[in-house]
Amino acid sequence: MVPYKNIKLSGWNNFPKQLCAVFRPEKQREISSIVSEHPSSVIARGAGRSYGDAALNWEGVVSFERLNRIINFDKDNGIITAQAGVTLKEILDIAVPAGWFLPVIPGTKYVTLGGAVASNVHGKNAFRAGEFAKHVYEIKLRTPHQLVTCSPTQEPRVFWATAGGMGMTGIIEEVTVQLKQIASTNLTKETFRTRKIADMLEAFRQREKTAEYMVGWIDNFITGSKFGQGIFESAMHVTSDDPKKPLAQTKPAPAPKPFPGGSFMLNSITMRFYNKRLFGKYTEQPKQEIASFEEFFHPLDKYSDWNKLYGPKGFLQYQFIIPDSDQSAQQIQTILQMIQNAGQFSYLVVVKYHGAHEGTMSFSMKGFSVAIDLHNTPKVHKMLEQLDAEVIKFGGRVYLAKDARLSPTNFYRMYAAHVDEWKQLLNDLDPERKINSAMSRRLQFRGESLHEQ
Repeated sequence: MVPYKNIKLSGWNNFPKQLCAVFRPEKQREISSIVSEHPSSVIARGAGRSYGDAALNWEGVVSFERLNRIINFDKDNGIITAQAGVTLKEILDIAVPAGWFLPVIPGTKYVTLGGAVASNVHGKNAFRAGEFAKHVYEIKLRTPHQLVTCSPTQEPRVFWATAGGMGMTGIIEEVTVQLKQIASTNLTKETFRTRKIADMLEAFRQREKTAEYMVGWIDNFITGSKFGQGIFESAMHVTSDDPKKPLAQTKPAPAPKPFPGGSFMLNSITMRFYNKRLFGKYTEQPKQEIASFEEFFHPLDKYSDWNKLYGPKGFLQYQFIIPDSDQSAQQIQTILQMIQNAGQFSYLVVVKYHGAHEGTMSFSMKGFSVAIDLHNTPKVHKMLEQLDAEVIKFGGRVYLAKDARLSPTNFYRMYAAHVDEWKQLLNDLDPERKINSAMSRRLQFRGESLHEQ
């Protein structure tokens, strides 16, 4: 069997940390022997970019850092097949010069292909393109007993349980994805300031049919009459009909560098100043600009260690989604005011618009998501429990790929429509419970139903 080493691991937010038995297979066929011969459970781990404990398991972690080979790239049709350890950056590096782009891309390009499926990641085009798995042709999934080839048409129940299933259906070995054709790496973007949360949400709704990408930012430091002030941004890929006709970028982006200034820069004084400068660049009159895809999609990827700015205790990202309704603006305002009332603050609040629910345990629904970064303190944990109750009351849920502290009862309430069906499939695929994680233990993925609680 492949040897392992005991290594302390964490997610991108550096909380929680756990000493894990880590396997580093160099060949894909070694995964089968690890799963079958290791006496305890295992969970797959890609680049460690999920937040929380989804890729932690003290009994066994299968690292994909060496299983990162691109198997085939059909440049004519934009179809790529790769091992699950390939990062989205590595796909972009070969796809973009050939005129192709990822159909869905999250806030960092350093996640792996397997992680993108397991978390069913979304991007700034979630309202239009859906989540990542919608563009996946096929997955090769290693369960404890067999290698399952699944897709939206072949073993669809397994496929959609794997998309957003946080690695619990098995070890994703290979993924085939349909890419999106582009004429340039540049985007035309329109940015303007919004006075109220309701104004921002209405901007999303009005541009749903015309924009390719949309995102909003709310300054959570502002109180009083200007509470909820934000910036709205929509963007489109530059087309070949554009008079400037920029060429596709072939030069790789610069390597990430350490964040300037260190963790002492991350405090309420400096971030109030930063937000004031950022928001001061724009007015309610839309401003037209050209932006590169690196600048638009991944502004933080130029820093290799921004996750360390919160110090050794790490941080929590709280991302929730609520249905689109006449009450959405007031509901988001309630959550943000609760954060302020608790004496907490988030440096920047990110809002996205989503399309319909897809995978069995996927995050999206027709509605608005809000992402908030917070210091990891007991007071914040207590406050987030109160926020969970509000999100449940609003008919929403939190994103499991960003979660590190949700209770099993609240998890069940948020995902009640599909969780029993999903748990049954996990038991069908893996009755011996060879696939497990710290998140699974915390949220009782493999435990009894919480329906009666």
